[in-house]
Amino acid sequence: MSSSGVLAYNDSNGTFFWDSCLTVSDRILKASPVGPWYSTVKVFNYEDYFESSTMYNNGGFDGYQIGVIDYYYGYEMYMRNTTNALIGDMGSIAPSTLSTSATSVHISWSQSVSIMPQLTMTISNITWLFHVDRAGDDIAFPNSFADESAFIYLPDFNGSRQYLTEFAIDFENNAITKDLPCLYAVTQTAWARITWEVYIIPKSSELANVYGNVSLLTPTTLPPHSYYVSGVSSSIVPVYCPLW
Repeated sequence: MSSSGVLAYNDSNGTFFWDSCLTVSDRILKASPVGPWYSTVKVFNYEDYFESSTMYNNGGFDGYQIGVIDYYYGYEMYMRNTTNALIGDMGSIAPSTLSTSATSVHISWSQSVSIMPQLTMTISNITWLFHVDRAGDDIAFPNSFADESAFIYLPDFNGSRQYLTEFAIDFENNAITKDLPCLYAVTQTAWARITWEVYIIPKSSELANVYGNVSLLTPTTLPPHSYYVSGVSSSIVPVYCPLW
């Protein structure tokens, strides 16, 4: 098994992985002489499903994966005064699909909140839908998604003030773990929702110390073989064939 990342869930069908990392500049910039202060951010994410030979021999295949960068969650935290900084996207630059095992990829944006006319900033959630629809005997299906044009806005900048912003990232894998033509199919969905906290502590009007912390949203109980996953669900779907 050559996959890497956080081992989130494993059973006889396969293994679900995810990973997330940020690069945050320690430089504090100003959009214009009268514009707001901000720091630049790059958000990189990865998810993978490794299909076992058991699932493959049962006619299974990886159906699709979903990845979401949810800046709107951070906006909600800001409006609740839980945080005092905002993270968003420049809006005019398309987010990246770094590498993919998918047959096709669809990227969409949710409802956006645009703030600060001096600085083009779009706050929404960006969703990647990776159509995989492939099977493989002991084969991995990795997909990566990123936003390399994000930034953190520091309102009412004060060099002696600490700033905190939050946002969320979602990972999801949907597989057909068993397929019996004209009888039924067994589906399985595994997902993880994480939140990033980013602290910016100014050292001067140009430089800052930056710290990050990631948390996983989990229910009180999880299915067996769960490690770093928010949930797993499965269902049996009847498969009808036409009568000739």
